[in-house]
Amino acid sequence: MQSSLKNMWEFLKPKNYLNTGVDVGTTSTQVLGARADRKYAIFINDSDTPIYLAFAATAQVGAGVRLAENGGFYEITWNNPITAAVWAIHGGTGTKRLTVVEAW
Repeated sequence: MQSSLKNMWEFLKPKNYLNTGVDVGTTSTQVLGARADRKYAIFINDSDTPIYLAFAATAQVGAGVRLAENGGFYEITWNNPITAAVWAIHGGTGTKRLTVVEAW
């Protein structure tokens, strides 16, 4: 049993990290590319406007995962392993900041 847990931990443990910020516009913006070995990702809305996420498709305002303004977030974990590209959009004006951390 202990060996199985150790093997699982080694599989889940990331070896690489990306810490970035992305300026999301009013047209769909790719914020992460597809990654088959993605272990974790978090998206944090650092703006005053809701941001919407879409997986493997262009994002649309009012559809997909809604990140509330001023700190709304969404996590990809081992429990919801999304490896597709991630897109974002907002319905305000100008660009809005989305903080992204990815581990693989």
